[in-house]
Amino acid sequence: MSNYKPPLDDINFCLRHLSGIENVLSLDAFDGIEASDLDQIVDEAGKFARDAIAPTNVIGDQQGVRLEDGKVTVPDAIADLHAQFVENGWQSVAGNPEFDGMGLPSAVANAVSEMVETGNLAYSLLPMLTHDGAIALEAHGTDDLKTKYLSKLVTGEWSGTMLLTEPQAGSDLAAVKTRAVPDGDRYRIFGTKIYITWGDHELSENIIHFVLARIEGAPGRAADEATGGEAAGELRADGTGADRAILQRGRLVVELD
Repeated sequence: MSNYKPPLDDINFCLRHLSGIENVLSLDAFDGIEASDLDQIVDEAGKFARDAIAPTNVIGDQQGVRLEDGKVTVPDAIADLHAQFVENGWQSVAGNPEFDGMGLPSAVANAVSEMVETGNLAYSLLPMLTHDGAIALEAHGTDDLKTKYLSKLVTGEWSGTMLLTEPQAGSDLAAVKTRAVPDGDRYRIFGTKIYITWGDHELSENIIHFVLARIEGAPGRAADEATGGEAAGELRADGTGADRAILQRGRLVVELD
């Protein structure tokens, strides 16, 4: 059991009276959505965070994760939770409907995320990074990449990571040495990344890694770096994920929050 009680009254008050949600809902993109609809969604998210997410927090601490024979295994309760999270549509709250998202305002998605994070911060990083990867892909990806990957990320069927940190480059992203080398219509990535949160697991069929790398010849400033994405396994002809063989797993790092 968990003692977590989502502050739904406070969250709904902030949405209704402080966020300017009525102005947001007046936009064409949210035609047909009423403020009362958002209340119901937030309330259901609160119940899910209380009843499904929060109880897994202590289980994650007690059982932990394992790296055995090159495979990362998480507690069964976390695997079951993620399956429910995706099936119930919580990954796609603010996703673009063109790519199977709910198309709700970001303010609602942020409210949902706050409760997910409070229920289990370690787990919450998985949907957070997947969501952020989807945003990056929608903003900067080619039409072909969006067709192949975006709906899977928006719904959470596939998950995403962000490969930023390197042994010599923590928060100083201008110091990254990972290179993106042009090869026809793609880039090949060379370098070493560390501390890849949710970098490997068995909770989704495919994991899409968004890699921060430097284009050859670019000046030494973070603004001149490029973000490239690659799957942890090549796509099959039918669009499903293949064996995840690109990344080498070294060791697990347990972060204490």
